This record gives sequence, structure tokens and C-alpha cells, in this order.
Amino acid sequence: MAAFAAAAEIVQRRAIRRERVFRDRQDPFDLPDHTLFNRYRFPRHALLDLANELCPLIELPTRRSMATPAVTQLAVTLSLLASGSFQWGMGELHGISQAHTACRCLHRVVSVIIGEKLRTTIKFPQTQTERTKVMHEFSQISGFPRVLGAIDCTHIAIRAPAGDMEYVYINRKNYHSMKVQAICDANMTITDVVARYPGSTHDSFILANSKIARKFSDGELGEGWLLGDSGYPLKSWLMVPLKNVQTAAEERYNRAHSRTRSIVERCFGLMKLRFRILDKSGGILLYTPERTIKIFTAVAIMHNLAIAYRLPEVAEVEVQNEEAAEFIDPEIDVAAANVRRQLIRVCFT
Repeated sequence: MAAFAAAAEIVQRRAIRRERVFRDRQDPFDLPDHTLFNRYRFPRHALLDLANELCPLIELPTRRSMATPAVTQLAVTLSLLASGSFQWGMGELHGISQAHTACRCLHRVVSVIIGEKLRTTIKFPQTQTERTKVMHEFSQISGFPRVLGAIDCTHIAIRAPAGDMEYVYINRKNYHSMKVQAICDANMTITDVVARYPGSTHDSFILANSKIARKFSDGELGEGWLLGDSGYPLKSWLMVPLKNVQTAAEERYNRAHSRTRSIVERCFGLMKLRFRILDKSGGILLYTPERTIKIFTAVAIMHNLAIAYRLPEVAEVEVQNEEAAEFIDPEIDVAAANVRRQLIRVCFT
């Protein structure tokens, strides 16, 4: 009787045991061209270039027979950056059953993108020939001379971090964020990024503690300047708008300054439009500040690649002009004021 019961139990266990099912992972390139572009924000030839360059570095060193292929990891990451959708949804779409697998793919591929392409993709013009080209392209916008870049900061919404310092991530709009600084050229290519400060940090503090400010102050970048809004202090290498306009020449200076500097606002708008993971309308990022920084840096790299490939914009870019923080400078930089006065007299009178 006992033997019969044991045999019945074995049969029952076999009956309820589920056979392991391996999902059919879709080849991301086996899609129509328009679907590829909408899902990954890059056309087929650009995706093939990225896969050939990055997949050997993404490949997992494992002996598992069903390890996630590198091309699938790349596809999941690009779709997450482009859509900002939940990880489980993108995982299911690419044949990955668990959300944490999609999460591991995202952070592994993001790290590879940064390690492989950061230095070659995001770089400030170093030679005089490169700087002259950038100045000429900026001057075509509104006649503002000697501009090497437009600078601004933007917020990336995040979940409230754990710990006693949570409050420093609350920005002026009363939500938690990371604040990132970027400089771009006249083509909206990002040439410098500072991404490590919480949302409550002032724009001027981020700039003052950046490498680019030191290089300008030391004269390493030649003659030229950045354009910033009124949240920045006036420097001999950083032109900001006049607060109290008194003459027609000063009005023309402010107008040309605004039209030229707005390129960086358009740059942020295009980034968040193309890669919805950065856009607050798609929800906050449920990652630590450290991982959020890496995601933004990877998106900046992919944005520059999209510009280099001359890809069309996915929709109309809406410029969101965030109100500049008021800057109170206890001491007027007399040399910088003279530089701006001379600029107005020569170019805008």
C-alpha cells in the first residue's frame, strides 16, 4: 500500500511539473525600417554600426546556453532610452521574461556606451581650426561673434533617494531631480557635460566647479566665450544678458544673445523628445542618483551620434525655457563688464 502511494505521488509530481519554455527572442533587425526608427531612434545602418562596435564588448562571459545575446541587450537598452517605458514591457517585447534582466541589460550597455564612446563623442573644440568653425556657425544664427558654446542646466526627475540628504535633491519646482549642465554648439551637438549634482544646486556653482570653467579662466581655449542666461555671473569668457537695457545697441545685444543661446534649450528639448527616458512627462526615473547620471551621459552620447548621422527629428521640438535663477554677485567683474561693453560698441551699435 505504501509503495502504491509513493508511486502515485511520483506520477502526480510529474503531471504538475511544467516543461521549461524558452522564449523566441525576436531579431531586432527583422523589422520594417520605419518600425526600427520609431522603436530605437536610429535607422538600420546606424544600428548595424552600433551593434558591430558595441556587441563584442556587451557579450556576457557565461557558459549558459540561453544567455541574453548582446544584440538583444543593445536593443532592449535603446528601446528603454527611446520610450522610457517600464522595463518589464520592453523585456517582454524582446523575449526577456523578467524585469530585473532588462534592468541588468540597461546598466551593462549604458556602461559600455560610456566607456567606449564618451571621449570620442562629447568633446569641446580644442584646435584653433575647430574653434573657428564653431564660432562661424554660431555667428550665422544672429550675428553674435566669437561664441564657442551655449551653456545651461536641466533637471532629470528621480525618485526620492534614501538617506538623510534626501532634501538636497528637491529643486525649485519642488520635485526630486538631478541637475546636469551641458554646453552645445550651433548644431545642438553636446560638447561638454557635468552630471553629478542634486537638483537644488545653483547653476553658477556647477559651472564654477567644472573643468571647463578652469580651462577658460586659464586661457587654454583661446579667445572666445560661452553664452549663458542670467543665472550665471558675467565673466570675460561668459557673456550673459543685460538686466537693465538702456540703449538700442544693448537691446540688439540682448536679442542676439537670446536667439543664439536658445540653441541649448532646443538641444535639451530634442534630447528629451528623442529619448523619452529623460522626460518628466514619462514619469520619474526609479534609479539611484549614480545610475541616473550614467543614463543621462549615455543619452547625451546617443544624442550626439544621432546629430552626426543627421537623423530627422521625431517631432516638433518645443523649447521649454526654465526660469533662470537670480544671481547676486557681491563684486562686479570690472574686466568682464569692459569686455561686454566693448562687444556691444563694436558689434551692436
